[in-house]
Amino acid sequence: MHLRALAAAAAAVTALSLATAGTAQAQPQSSTACGSSGVGESMAYNSNGMVAGWISQFYDSCTLYTYGRWDWNQDFMAAHPNRTVSFGVGSVSVNAARPNFGLAMNSTPGNAVFGVFGEDHRDAGDNTWRAGAELDSSGCVAWTSAHNYNNGTESAGPYAGCNDWLMTQIPWTAP
Repeated sequence: MHLRALAAAAAAVTALSLATAGTAQAQPQSSTACGSSGVGESMAYNSNGMVAGWISQFYDSCTLYTYGRWDWNQDFMAAHPNRTVSFGVGSVSVNAARPNFGLAMNSTPGNAVFGVFGEDHRDAGDNTWRAGAELDSSGCVAWTSAHNYNNGTESAGPYAGCNDWLMTQIPWTAP
């Protein structure tokens, strides 16, 4: 399944826009035309007194994949080269609540500023997903809002914490 996810992610890279990371509006699955769109709310990852980057969640209605997308902060990359981020998506009802992280990206200036890693969103029984990012295998993860693909709502806002990277350890209902 991961090879399928990586292949779909590679294909989706050309389809996703490089819009400025920030808050995306939640969109119900039924209103999304075939293609990629941002869902939920993005989350900034803070490190060394500055924003390292942003994690966002995307949905591709052509492949039915949910993606985690990471955008490096260029200033962070310049100030802290050779830092690594892993990012991906997770749901409490998939893989024993362990998120699937992939595609580690290095912060060396000049490297790709954008990447995706995806999962078939139908794999989650409750159809609610978050995208997350972890810097330097620190045990600290920034999560997007929890997006419910059945009705297009957010069941919880963005979240960041340390030593709670399992999906069952983070809040899945609105604070």
